[in-house]
Amino acid sequence: RLPEASPPQISEVSQVNGGCYRKLHFVGSGKRDFDAVLYLTPDQKYLVPELNDSTADPIAEEQRRQAEMKRQVEKDDGCASLGPAGAPVTVVVFSDFECPYCRRFAETLRQVASEEKRVRFLFRNLPLEMHPWARQAAETAACVERQSGEAFWRVHDYLFENQQELTPENLTPRLMGFAGSLRGVRPGQVRECVAKHVSAPRLYGDAALAAALHVSGTPTVFLNGERLSSGAPTREHLLTLIREALPEAKLSTKRPADSR
Repeated sequence: RLPEASPPQISEVSQVNGGCYRKLHFVGSGKRDFDAVLYLTPDQKYLVPELNDSTADPIAEEQRRQAEMKRQVEKDDGCASLGPAGAPVTVVVFSDFECPYCRRFAETLRQVASEEKRVRFLFRNLPLEMHPWARQAAETAACVERQSGEAFWRVHDYLFENQQELTPENLTPRLMGFAGSLRGVRPGQVRECVAKHVSAPRLYGDAALAAALHVSGTPTVFLNGERLSSGAPTREHLLTLIREALPEAKLSTKRPADSR
């Protein structure tokens, strides 16, 4: 799905445990960030996304894989967060400010955050190439977040609430005008941050993580490291999933039934 003008390049080739399979690390060669690992079969005919070790316990391996996925998607790398850092439940969303489905989930996120205080939300950027102003919005919002986490979420809400009115031409003046009115935001520093693409590494990091997790669409939601297969959940569904993941809910399922 990369443009023909910027095909992926192989940055590293290595053997897998001294065997005949090869591990190939691909990176983008153009402006679009791309990072992926594929495995080449000995006959050099097939590329596969993962290898399964037949000598390993599949249950233990799946638990290890889930733990590693949870560690990656929830790592504290400076992404925007909402809710207590020590919350027992973490919800991560890969989102695009120009995506209409992301707009719906943004409403769900705010509703759930106001109703359930035992959850932490992490926002990761994944602006899609089909959306002309999504990346500019993401960079500007990330620059605001560098000054104020609270202001970021105000900008987050503003972008989604006004999504249908924004265009590549009016995005910057409207967004800068709004951001400049927020407490704790210095408009001059935000403009300089955007002009110098200071927040670009933040977006590249999110894109690389998305590629490693095989995330290609938005919104993609993870709850405690586990990807939700149903896409963007409704408010009721997400609240149910969060409360089922709380420690007290798990304890209640382990209690023996009353024999009386």
